[in-house]
Amino acid sequence: MIQYDFIEASFDSKNTDTCKLSILAGVDSFAFLVQSAAREVLLARKIIFEEGPADAIRFGRRFNELMQQHDALRMPYGQVKIAWFGPVFTLIPNRLFQQSAKAVYFRHLSSAVAKDDVLLENALKRLSATGVFPINKGLDFLFSLHYPDSKLLHFSTAFIDGILSLPVSTNRPRLFVYVMDSFAMLTLLDGSQLKLHNYFNLTGENDLLYY
Repeated sequence: MIQYDFIEASFDSKNTDTCKLSILAGVDSFAFLVQSAAREVLLARKIIFEEGPADAIRFGRRFNELMQQHDALRMPYGQVKIAWFGPVFTLIPNRLFQQSAKAVYFRHLSSAVAKDDVLLENALKRLSATGVFPINKGLDFLFSLHYPDSKLLHFSTAFIDGILSLPVSTNRPRLFVYVMDSFAMLTLLDGSQLKLHNYFNLTGENDLLYY
């Protein structure tokens, strides 16, 4: 089901070579945004999976269906970024990060990484840190198959990098809250320093107020 749909009158799906495609993919929804070289929003669309959350195989089927249903997803773009929305993510300071030890960072979470997962990393240069997250190998392959030159990020990486790029007009700490139906993501910045970034399950508004 399409929950949100915006198309700029000037958008030409046959002339996207200089445009940027941004995709936000999760187990229960899929959204994409097309921007011009001047960062003008040309198309924005969000699809909710009515069947509910999907495992990797079902999501792969849904993704292939979306590729067929939405012409804009099949056009050539100058830049493609894909953000995966998954519940497992960690940040490691660069001075402590080791490529060969990525699995160790999730050892305290017994079911965080499945046997069919691959661990990916994203650099957060503004924080001198590296984000690490698991994603199913099949989904990683599927994204790279359709968008071989794309950059695959975790949603947290894209979110943190985005708010760090915002102008700072106060000396006080800034709290950013991202709320969905069943969870909230809280990010606390003090200047350019990240003090907190975490997900919390929600059963009602009292939970959000508590966190």
